[in-house]
Amino acid sequence: MSAESFIRVAMGDAPEEGLVEEGRYDLRIMNKELKDSKKGDRKVLHIMMIVEGVPDVAPIMHFLVFPSAADWKEDEQMAKNFVRRVKRFCDLFGVAFQADGFNAEDLDGATAQDVLVKIDVGDDKEERNVITVPRIEAGM
Repeated sequence: MSAESFIRVAMGDAPEEGLVEEGRYDLRIMNKELKDSKKGDRKVLHIMMIVEGVPDVAPIMHFLVFPSAADWKEDEQMAKNFVRRVKRFCDLFGVAFQADGFNAEDLDGATAQDVLVKIDVGDDKEERNVITVPRIEAGM
């Protein structure tokens, strides 16, 4: 190996990220991206959060699904459930919403305190942290 082919980088200073134990944590939204669903029939907001004050923990991913026009026609209850999940997430992170939507930029850097984080096993058989988003008061 020549000196030019060796790339010096502190590999030993970057341990693999782990999970937090089930419990309550403070979270901060670090990134979000609006994408099409796998089927291409809905929009999905992919949200990446970090656990505040806990180093070397894998980011927590959360997904908000927005109902399509077809959802409202074919299964209104499912469409309403998608919207309820969006409202609950906005409420948890202190993001204001109106009857017709919310400003996605308000999610940037938003924080939530004392959020219940659990460990879940995905379809890929990998463990990951997930959040529990509580219901909000009636009438909101």
